[in-house]
Amino acid sequence: MNRILPCVAEDSGKTHIILNEQALLARFPQDSGLVHNAEGERILAAIKGLSEGKAAENILIYGPAGAGKTTLVRWALKQVEKQSRRPVCIYANCWRYGTSMALYSKIADALGEPVSRRGRASDEIFDRIVELMRASKRPVLLVLDEIEALLNHDDAQILHNIAATDEERVLFGIMAVSDDENVLSKLPDKTRDILGFNKIPVPSYTRDELAALLKNRAAVALRSGTWNDAIIEAIAEIGVMANGSAHFALKTLWSAAKHCEGQGLDCITIEELERIKTGLGLEGIGLSSEEIAIIELLEDGPVSSTRLYPLFCRKMPKSKRQIRNYLHGLEEKGIIGTRYVQGKYNYGSTIIQLTEGVEG
Repeated sequence: MNRILPCVAEDSGKTHIILNEQALLARFPQDSGLVHNAEGERILAAIKGLSEGKAAENILIYGPAGAGKTTLVRWALKQVEKQSRRPVCIYANCWRYGTSMALYSKIADALGEPVSRRGRASDEIFDRIVELMRASKRPVLLVLDEIEALLNHDDAQILHNIAATDEERVLFGIMAVSDDENVLSKLPDKTRDILGFNKIPVPSYTRDELAALLKNRAAVALRSGTWNDAIIEAIAEIGVMANGSAHFALKTLWSAAKHCEGQGLDCITIEELERIKTGLGLEGIGLSSEEIAIIELLEDGPVSSTRLYPLFCRKMPKSKRQIRNYLHGLEEKGIIGTRYVQGKYNYGSTIIQLTEGVEG
């Protein structure tokens, strides 16, 4: 596979380089290649007690954007569920479940008793959750992904209540996930001390790890003969320049395949990767975690600036001026483009989107 094969344009019919587009998504369900083995084992060691009816360690999993933290915790939940049906495993992204009440409802639903929020105090619902756990003798393993979205809204009541259940004869395990190592400093000292979170850092992917992941995904996603080791190594290098982001590397593979396919070529070319690399301005320039976060927010399509600011601040609290600086930097690198759209009553908005070569 190391030999560079000449790519030619096909004369008849549509060229198909991509066979399984889902396999180029970061959260492809049939693959665990994004999992950091050492960190995965540390997480399993911390939470394994719940499968045995014992207490688990509460842990904070942190690391740069694109390091695979979410994939890692989802993998850990699957391993726990395979080992034992005892724990009730719940994953919640705090962007979507940004209040304690929303999380209570999700937990109650997982315990088999959906509750109506209307007319019921949040503490009343939490008390009912504790009753259900005591009756079923089942512990709850709760993943709070992007926990800053919950803490930034100053709504940590669920954590206060969990911290106060020491003598309730119920077992909670919490996995908090964030880009920020110090995110839990926003909790009151007493709550933080009782819960006693241990930190597990998740590093960026290395070049070899990215190459192995890309090769596994390409074998599933792309038609045989449309890629080779040189292509994989070139994309892994781009991923390293983007702070080791597997998400970004996979997006680059998708973009290159899509563009070459659109040009009628029968394989991905090194020239296409060089075009992407030059357009991104990645030569010797790494992307910050803030820039990667903005790219991820734009992957589902264009977003107005008024919508982007609050979405970004849920991940990383920044001023509008700081966010504008990140956007300006990405625009200078050719990664994003902006356009002004006139609205009703003379009100308009700036639309931000990924440029060709990055856009999904």
